[in-house]
Amino acid sequence: MSDTASSAGARAVALLELGRPAEAERELRRGLASSPHDLQMHVDLTRALLMQERLDEAMEASAQALSLAPDHPFVLYIRSLAQGAIGDLAAGLGTIDSALRLAPEASRLHRHRGSLLHQQDRPAEALISFERARALDPEDAEVVAAIAGALHDLRRDDEAESAIADALALDPECAAAHHIRSLQSMRSGATADALDASRDAVRLDPTNAVTKEQLAVAMKARNPLYRVLWSFCDWFNGQTDPTRVAITVAPLLLSRFLQTFDDALWAQAVLAVLVSFVALTWLLEPLMNTVIMCSRYGRGLLPKVTRQATYAFVGFALVAPSAVIVGISADVDAMFLVALSSVVWAAIAGSIPGIPVRHRVLFWIGTSAAGALTAISIPAAVIGASLVWPVTLALLLTGVAALWGSVALRR
Repeated sequence: MSDTASSAGARAVALLELGRPAEAERELRRGLASSPHDLQMHVDLTRALLMQERLDEAMEASAQALSLAPDHPFVLYIRSLAQGAIGDLAAGLGTIDSALRLAPEASRLHRHRGSLLHQQDRPAEALISFERARALDPEDAEVVAAIAGALHDLRRDDEAESAIADALALDPECAAAHHIRSLQSMRSGATADALDASRDAVRLDPTNAVTKEQLAVAMKARNPLYRVLWSFCDWFNGQTDPTRVAITVAPLLLSRFLQTFDDALWAQAVLAVLVSFVALTWLLEPLMNTVIMCSRYGRGLLPKVTRQATYAFVGFALVAPSAVIVGISADVDAMFLVALSSVVWAAIAGSIPGIPVRHRVLFWIGTSAAGALTAISIPAAVIGASLVWPVTLALLLTGVAALWGSVALRR
């Protein structure tokens, strides 16, 4: 390694530790220009790109590192990190298993394997990997915090609380433990404690996207409606798959049943409450994200995909009342259909962050196409173009189909 590469690599590592990945990347690329086959710099470049959420480039960098050392456990670990980041959890699990065959006593590898299993909604299996990591390194507070996270998802709340206490006893400044403490506090209804715990987590790990997003959730939970919705979603996620399917289709079946009593005031009242509740489950989250994004600090807490989805949500949300106004003033009935389809697509746009990464591109394409068609349909309706009704019907029907698709895919 040249002196230039050596000094650049050392500076890059220091910058990564300080949470300044863009500057670290510049140093690494400068170092790689003089030492293109330096394995550690390719690994560190992958880390820097992952921290910047430039996932495709991170995959390329990890592939380059892998080509230099295909049987190096830590290189396989970095490759698995990149695969997990793009949502290819199965490939990431296969890669980390290969690393574990080479280094079965490495606690970090077991912990990452548990993390991948946890992301696949397999907390019981994740717990086994985390416990193995703890057996290898019982003083690692991060591992104990991961155990607490798995226990939280398994709804073994007393054990989760005990694990959080153990992690904080090992390291009072363990950001992951404070993060799980926030989740546990949210579940118990102690939103003030959840907010304090999230603030501690972000203070201790200011570059961690997960802890920042949880702080945004805790801030939104100060709204009573949001707090109730969060509690419902947390309860819903703890149900079995058949129960969740039944709960999902229940509003549709109930609304059809209530329509048989369309002249009864009580039926109309129940239907209004039902429609309002369903609308809130779709629209309250992006509405609260819109409020959070009104401040620079709030925008910094939300992931990039959430910010983009919120902008799209706001765009469709603004179209809906505009279409109603145009429909009333210009006496164009099609505008009311445009307004309804805009609300549907606003809900879809707001739900995109909850869709697995590998499926999001389809929803972004659909949302972009719907936005373009909506922009065309308004002036077309005003001038009386004959295609406006087919276009708006297509917008609404594809929107309903996309809405149900997002229900099936949402994590």
